[in-house]
Amino acid sequence: MTYYSCEECGQMIDLSAFEGQPRRQDCPVCEETTLWTPEFEGEGVSF
Repeated sequence: MTYYSCEECGQMIDLSAFEGQPRRQDCPVCEETTLWTPEFEGEGVSF
C-alpha cells in the first residue's frame, strides 16, 4: 500500500489503485481538488 496525504487538509488515504496516474484528485474529507503527496509505503499498517 502507498499512502498519500491531501495537501489541503492532511487527510491520508491509500491511492495505490491510482499508480501512474496524476496525483490531483478530489479529497473525500475537505472536498477540494488537491495534490496528493506520497507519505509512506507499508504492508498491514494500522493507525
